[in-house]
Amino acid sequence: MVPKVTLYKVHWPFTFLMSQETLLNAFADEVKQGRIESIGVNNYSAEEIHQAHAILEKRGVILATNQVRYSLLFRQVEAKGIVDTARQLGVTILAYSSLAQGLLTGKYMVEKVPTGPRKFDPRFQKSGLEKIAPVLALLRQIGEKYGKTTAQVALNWLVV
Repeated sequence: MVPKVTLYKVHWPFTFLMSQETLLNAFADEVKQGRIESIGVNNYSAEEIHQAHAILEKRGVILATNQVRYSLLFRQVEAKGIVDTARQLGVTILAYSSLAQGLLTGKYMVEKVPTGPRKFDPRFQKSGLEKIAPVLALLRQIGEKYGKTTAQVALNWLVV
């Protein structure tokens, strides 16, 4: 039995190194050889998802995932058409930084500014925390209603 990678992902669309066609065809070869079960990408734009999907589809291989930074506080992937494109093509969105580096956990508040390295990030400073306070209050309210934590509510939003 040949050892297999369940999901092999391209971390960034580094087209300056090699074309997507060359890269994805090499991965498709590995799928055909049985060494990779599925192929995913990370941080691909809507246009890049279309391109990757088309390249793989010619080979009879499915583009399985696109992993992107996505949370209640970072929704640019929606505005840029990435989520819609993925849905249209049957590509699963995998979210990273889904709790916005801890901002959506309720751990950090205006009254509880971090003291470690995060204190240098404007989002974790008092003004940044003031901006997201209404979101955290709503997450807490929903969590209390259903017996869930702020983090659980924020993560559940991604699933729906």
